[in-house]
Amino acid sequence: VANVFEDMLERSVPMYQECQSLAVHWCAQFAKANTSVYDLGCSTGTLLLKLARSVDKNKGIAIFGIDNSQAMLEKSRKTFRESPIPCEFIEADLNQGLSIQNASVVVMNYTLQFVLPENRVLLLKNIYEGLLPG
Repeated sequence: VANVFEDMLERSVPMYQECQSLAVHWCAQFAKANTSVYDLGCSTGTLLLKLARSVDKNKGIAIFGIDNSQAMLEKSRKTFRESPIPCEFIEADLNQGLSIQNASVVVMNYTLQFVLPENRVLLLKNIYEGLLPG
């Protein structure tokens, strides 16, 4: 699935590329020096790679891609070989909670609907608590 995932999304999610472009635009504007950027449900890392290419590599931004699929994370790591900024990819189930720290940006495109309803409030609370003011 990981090898055809992007093609699947582009064909089945209306305005997928436009959403990616907007997310990169806003993330690049809000990513602050010496902070962290997270993509929860990063799948193949496409959005994070676009973001890494759009921010100043000298800003000291730490990039984290989180996904529960090892196959997606392997694809992400291959994708990121071309990145100007390294990324740490972490296998995690968002239903189990997640520690967000020192974040200026947290992206969760097409992901929250896959978190069980009873776990969503805690996840959103953890994101909120990990975001820096501003």
